[in-house]
Amino acid sequence: MAGPAGYAWLIARYRLKCADPYHLSEIAAGARSVTYDGPRRVYERFPPDYDPGDGAVDHLVFALKYDGVDLGVLARVFAAFDPNELRTALIATPNGKYLRRLWFFYEWLTERRLELDDLHQAVAYVDALDPDEQFTGSPTNVPRQRVRNNLLGSRAWCPQVRKTQRLVELAALPLSSQIEHSLASHDPDLLRRAVSYLYTKETRKSFELEGERVDSDREARFVDLLQRGPRTGVLDKQLLIELQNVIVVEAYRESDYRSDQTYIGSNAILWQHKIHYVCPRPEDVPAMMEGLLGLAERWTSSRSADGIDPVVAAAVIAFSFVYIHPFDDGNGRIHRYLIHFMLHCLRFCPDDLVLPVSAAILRDKAGYDMVLEEISRPLLRIVRYTLDDLGVMTATDNDASLYAYLDLTPHAEALYGWVQETIRRDLVEEIDILKKVDEARRRMSRIIDMPDRKRELFLRICIDNNLVLSRAKRKLFAELSDEQVARLQSAVAAAFRGDSSEEGAE
Repeated sequence: MAGPAGYAWLIARYRLKCADPYHLSEIAAGARSVTYDGPRRVYERFPPDYDPGDGAVDHLVFALKYDGVDLGVLARVFAAFDPNELRTALIATPNGKYLRRLWFFYEWLTERRLELDDLHQAVAYVDALDPDEQFTGSPTNVPRQRVRNNLLGSRAWCPQVRKTQRLVELAALPLSSQIEHSLASHDPDLLRRAVSYLYTKETRKSFELEGERVDSDREARFVDLLQRGPRTGVLDKQLLIELQNVIVVEAYRESDYRSDQTYIGSNAILWQHKIHYVCPRPEDVPAMMEGLLGLAERWTSSRSADGIDPVVAAAVIAFSFVYIHPFDDGNGRIHRYLIHFMLHCLRFCPDDLVLPVSAAILRDKAGYDMVLEEISRPLLRIVRYTLDDLGVMTATDNDASLYAYLDLTPHAEALYGWVQETIRRDLVEEIDILKKVDEARRRMSRIIDMPDRKRELFLRICIDNNLVLSRAKRKLFAELSDEQVARLQSAVAAAFRGDSSEEGAE
């Protein structure tokens, strides 16, 4: 009989409010076929002999076989169906690997125990997640169902990342070696100055992404945390609050996680809000953050992330944080800080180097927003909310299970792209710029011996103005003749062009 199967059948049968899973199935006449709706959705058609039947457990087994594991959908199904159906199926076929996995997922997600005895020890263990299909955690044997729990996180917070072909290919790239190669040919003093600037650049670009110009005091304190935080390897609530207090102005500093229903929105006009994302309920935030910090601690304490790819781990921790949104302000900048924290702790890059990923994200702001909408947009179709005249939100249907099991595959792919571009472009460019600046200083000194402050001002103005001194700024150097200014401009231009001649020099 034609119709939906697996998760699609279960969602329709129980009228579930949940984001569509990555893979949806249907039974229809004809050969088995697959249709891709862009990179984020797969529709697979199965011939009638694949029809699992009319029972919820039949479609749950079908889903595990063909749709894959989607914890968010499973959590909603288990909250709606009669668990006696699963108990009856297990009594009839106690050793079936798909039924045992469903049994494990049911008890793990609901914290309710089926009236069944533990399995006999002779039954072989089976993985909860297929490690060929998803990134997994370090497995722990669960004797009751004879299942290896290799989920990434805990019940309170357990994102999922699928092993797409793109992610597998990206993970195989020697990006860490490329960083080392980029740095190896430069002298230590140049690298020291380059690293110092890269920390400043990352800080400024991260604030710029939020549409904010950072003052020198907050910039210095944020740079200090960027340098100091990963060295400790400790990510906890205290550090997050310290970060939040550094990032925001004093009036909006917080001493704990938020206690109100927060949302992300914009104002097209003063009296009209456009909501982009409704955040989890404030009462769910502490448990979610405990789960997230526990996952980060497990990965960073071993400095191996259970064998998980470091960029994938960074995406999981950083994007999880921004979706939990534990503070009223500062979440975006902390989210990007966490990218660096994880990359350092998992030794993706040298201890004293920060990759200015925010610069790459800023150049791809539209792509960044699209990735965030992978989660926010589907949730907006589910969550109901109202706003009062003061902009205070009241939300319903945003319970914890809607957020706790996010598919962060697109986010991991996007972060890999930004990291790759940062290594290829920003890291190389910043070192190259410093070398050109040094050469420009050398050439300028052969023309005239200027005070350091005036020389640096001249150089900075030229760099910001296509390598010439603007007419408006000429008065700042009234002590110089037109000939001297012309020769200094030529010296700067020659240094940045890589001209080997000593243009403008005596």
